[in-house]
Amino acid sequence: MKLVEKWWKAWTVWVAAAGVALPEILQLIAENTALIPFLPPEWQGLIRLAALVLVLIFATYQAVEHVGTILGLEGAAMSLPPMSSALADELNELIPELYWAELMFAEYRMLYGKDEERIGFLNAVAPRFFGVSERLMWAQILLQLTKLTAKKKALGHDNLTIQRLPDLVYPSIRWPVANAAQVAIDAAKFADDPCNKLYAHLDLTTSLTAVVPFDLGSRQQVREALEALWSAINAVSTRCGDGVEHMANFDHGDGSAEDLIEVLRLGMTAMESRRQNLSEPRWSPGA
Repeated sequence: MKLVEKWWKAWTVWVAAAGVALPEILQLIAENTALIPFLPPEWQGLIRLAALVLVLIFATYQAVEHVGTILGLEGAAMSLPPMSSALADELNELIPELYWAELMFAEYRMLYGKDEERIGFLNAVAPRFFGVSERLMWAQILLQLTKLTAKKKALGHDNLTIQRLPDLVYPSIRWPVANAAQVAIDAAKFADDPCNKLYAHLDLTTSLTAVVPFDLGSRQQVREALEALWSAINAVSTRCGDGVEHMANFDHGDGSAEDLIEVLRLGMTAMESRRQNLSEPRWSPGA
């Protein structure tokens, strides 16, 4: 049997040690000093009982969280409750939608979130096109966040959203799933005003105001919202079904915005070379 890694740091060990040592320490203080005039025997029993209860609580928690390590079964498949068909169907649709949000955000960061040199290059190549592209991509990313965290019903229609997940899981895991979903909802809250008043609808007051009266969000906020959404998905997928943990990384790969930038750089270099060749004086017979 393999011990839990760093077992000496476990709360169970510390509580057990305190339960054994504290009554004896207090008894020594009572017998040798005036700080505690008398320590009734029942106090010692109560301290030991409280320590025992805490030890049982912490030990149960550690057994649940680290059962594979405690039993030496790290490589073995652990039995998880199956997903209901409704949960599996909705999760299988939510995950691709979240992957789509990740993909859009990865491409956005490659184009507009790298550095000032990248922005200057895009402005030199096609400022109008990339200006339109930047606004459309940012709007679509925020809209995707609001869709994934939307209310379960809108205008009498059911929505595919992480808010439905707590109702579809087993009661034993409902609390952690609901908590993870709420964290994601809160993290994506910043996208509500831009989507409701600018991207999905045109709020009259906002449209007639010279300055947009709300924040359009930041890349950091989008990153945190996406991570919270993955946590909500994994709160379900790691506790039932196959126990698979999902995460996306589209920072690299063929056909990405980085490939487009490389082609544009080659094209700009070729155009500059051609321009220089055309501007150079040419020799002609009889000159």
